Formats: sequence, structure tokens, C-alpha cells
Amino acid sequence: MIKLKTEWTAENLKKYIIFTSLLGNKYSKLSLAVFAVCFAAIFGVCLFMFFNAGMPVFLILACTVAALSAGLVLFFFIAVGKNIKKALANASESDFNSVVLTDDTIMLLKDNEPIGTLDWSKITRMSFNDKEGAAYLFAEESALLILEYKNIEVGGEKELREMLSAKNDKLPKEA
Repeated sequence: MIKLKTEWTAENLKKYIIFTSLLGNKYSKLSLAVFAVCFAAIFGVCLFMFFNAGMPVFLILACTVAALSAGLVLFFFIAVGKNIKKALANASESDFNSVVLTDDTIMLLKDNEPIGTLDWSKITRMSFNDKEGAAYLFAEESALLILEYKNIEVGGEKELREMLSAKNDKLPKEA
């Protein structure tokens, strides 16, 4: 048995969104790397052409590429901030604030009083963010449990990881 607080905060939601958007799988990491390399290459070529050819149009292009890159990063973080505010507003209406994980079920608690259960069969996907010390459990109907290792009240991090790994191995794999 493992008991954890499941409170959503701006900090853990930001980590979750950045993890799932940019670092969640090898394709998003590859996309981010390709994006950065392409913009850096275009910027570098424009600067190289400006200094070698002395044509101001290449300096303007380099500045445009830099502004576009900065704008995209800024847009991403503004969007993350808006999503966090919306999620926190919805989370304030949450029915539970902690969970107890057992081999059979996930018990939902509100102020240490059981209010319901969630069967492990309802979990459709799990992601592990070892850098930030969290596991994300996705249930049917787009429900999300953020299980931060630092919020463990009963049990231990090793025990939680072992349980989640065993349950993750039993999940149906996507084709």
C-alpha cells in the first residue's frame, strides 16, 4: 500500500506540460532538436552571408529568424501559463486530494476519508518523469493523476516505482 497526496500545483502542472509536450517521448525530443538545429543553421547561414557578401538583407533575415524563434518560445510559455491557470481552476473543484495505491485498486481520498475507487483497468497509459520525480497516470476520459515521489505519505519511492512498473507492463501496448 502506498499513499500519496495528489494536489495539483502550478509547479507540477508546468513540469507535466513541458514533459509531455517536449520531452515525453523520442519523437517530441527529436522534433525539438530538429527545430533548434534548423533555426540555428538558418540564422548562422544568414550571418555568414551578411559578413561575407556584405548584403544587409541577410542581416535582416538573421534578425527575423531570431525574432521568430524567440516568438515561438514565448508563445509556448504563454500557452503553458494559460493551460495551467485553466487546469488549476478546474482542479479546485476536485473531489479528492490523495490516493492509496494497492495491487488491486486505486482508492480516492478526500481529507483522509475514502470517497471512491479507480480500478487499474481504467488506467490507459503511464509516463515516468524521473528527472522531476513524478509519474503520470492517464485514465479513461482524459483523467490525469500526478504522482510526485516527494508527496509519498505511506510507503516509499522504490515501492511506488516497482508497483507502477509492474502495472505499466500489463497495460496494452499501442500498435
